Amino acid sequence: MPRLPRSIQMLDVAGLAATPERPLSARVEGLIRRAILSGNLAGGARLPASRMLARDLSVSRHTVERAFDQLVAEGFLVRRRGSGTFVAAHLPERERTPRVRRSTRPEP
Repeated sequence: MPRLPRSIQMLDVAGLAATPERPLSARVEGLIRRAILSGNLAGGARLPASRMLARDLSVSRHTVERAFDQLVAEGFLVRRRGSGTFVAAHLPERERTPRVRRSTRPEP
């Protein structure tokens, strides 16, 4: 079995082709988000450069940049100018806690 490039070893790339109806940037974003939430990418971990990740995923750099931008906006990633892109030390609260569905009907 061929070894995955180091930049994508932490990602489950099978999901990239699994949902062709979603935009490619959203699929890349989902790969990274799942890697973070599953613990494959720990808080503070540095992500590969967008050019390297794009090459290894066989997508455009623009696609990776859009995914990174969305994850930064959601609080999953932090960008440090001149240093790179990192997993946020503290994940957004809504993503760490299980969602509990509350009934809107009053109790009898």
